[in-house]
Amino acid sequence: MLTVAATPDNQHIISGDGSGAVKVWSFASKSLVSTCEGHAGGVFVVAAMPDGERFLSGSRDCTVRVWRLNGSHVKTHRLHTNEVTALVALSDNVRVISSSRDMTVIVFNIVNGDVIQTYESTGRVLCLAVLSDKGHLVMGDDRGIIRIADIDPV
Repeated sequence: MLTVAATPDNQHIISGDGSGAVKVWSFASKSLVSTCEGHAGGVFVVAAMPDGERFLSGSRDCTVRVWRLNGSHVKTHRLHTNEVTALVALSDNVRVISSSRDMTVIVFNIVNGDVIQTYESTGRVLCLAVLSDKGHLVMGDDRGIIRIADIDPV
């Protein structure tokens, strides 16, 4: 297992592994709910959407996939040229932020795939966080540098 996340209601745990599989687990019953297959490389990051019905996975195959908890695939976005390293779903349930070893961070619309903002880095961005004001993004890279940037409002 390479990554885990919990849904906002704490009812499900999502995990990703090196084979490219993503699994959804019931917290209450400790049982497997669904297995999501489709990535062509290891899944390094998963993130639950705020709506609690969908989640995201990012992979070595350079894609971000959107899934339902029942395992059905919703959409695939290929926005990076290298593996996806971090994902954050914004509270509007439409915008997602992804980072990659290609030294970019992209804010995009998960419904239509439109790129809203792109940040370029001089290092490989490995982690992301959104401040509680929901207007600032924190990016950490492989050189130990942390950047803070504004997120454009909707």
